[in-house]
Amino acid sequence: MAVFGSELTLANVIQYLSKQSDQILLGWWSGAHALGLYSTAMQMLLLPIRQMIAPLTSVAQVTLSRLQDDDAGFRRAYLLLVKIIAYATMPLMAVLAVLAEPVVKVFLGEQWLDAIPIVVILACAGWILAVNNTMGWVLMARGQGRRMLRWNMMMAPAMLLAFVCALPWGAVGMAWAFLLVIYASRYFHFRYVLAGTSITLNDLCSALFLPACLSLCLALVGFIGIQVGESLVVWLNLLVSVVAVLVVLLLCLFLVAPFKREVAEIWQLLLSLKQRKGLS
Repeated sequence: MAVFGSELTLANVIQYLSKQSDQILLGWWSGAHALGLYSTAMQMLLLPIRQMIAPLTSVAQVTLSRLQDDDAGFRRAYLLLVKIIAYATMPLMAVLAVLAEPVVKVFLGEQWLDAIPIVVILACAGWILAVNNTMGWVLMARGQGRRMLRWNMMMAPAMLLAFVCALPWGAVGMAWAFLLVIYASRYFHFRYVLAGTSITLNDLCSALFLPACLSLCLALVGFIGIQVGESLVVWLNLLVSVVAVLVVLLLCLFLVAPFKREVAEIWQLLLSLKQRKGLS
């Protein structure tokens, strides 16, 4: 257990340093203004993701740890937990990418307009980033801190190289580097983590299919809302677009059969987790 803890700590340290290298390099190369744009856009991406993942992480680790000897139970619980994360974050990131301009204008002000393309790019990265974080649940539940350490040691130089190559293009280039590294490595990351488990890559893709479709649909609704209301003041245009997105979201979740089934499955999982917590 002590060895696992030290490996997990080292893996987290390497991951933290590799993820901070973009801001360190950007501040050194391009100065405070570019760093401010990039770090602010990154906070807009990471804050909602962290807020949604944090409450589930401890629950997921306990639940999956209890089921590590039950292949079918482990697979079902993980895929349902992934669906919760996907439904909570994928639509949000897709809509943020489309509504980046009014969101920045309303919440940050006109002086932050240069951050708009960075927010768009990072929101596209965030579309899959939260799901990527669930890979850590699998490794920790199975006590595989060494595999996490190996992966982070492989990814750290790749991320650093991408960030160094992006320096001439400033904050926008750094955002593109972050996005490209995230998407270029996901297939290998997912296969590496899921190897030896009862979960296949096809299982994961199937679990993400409906949330991905929903997010693209909502992004389209947001885009149409912005175009239709472009004559309105920016805050009202944003409000109308968000309301339209929320209405379509609720209609899909409670009236469209495939989404209704998944909502019911997720609700049953949450109820069972609550009951287990009460019993413990």
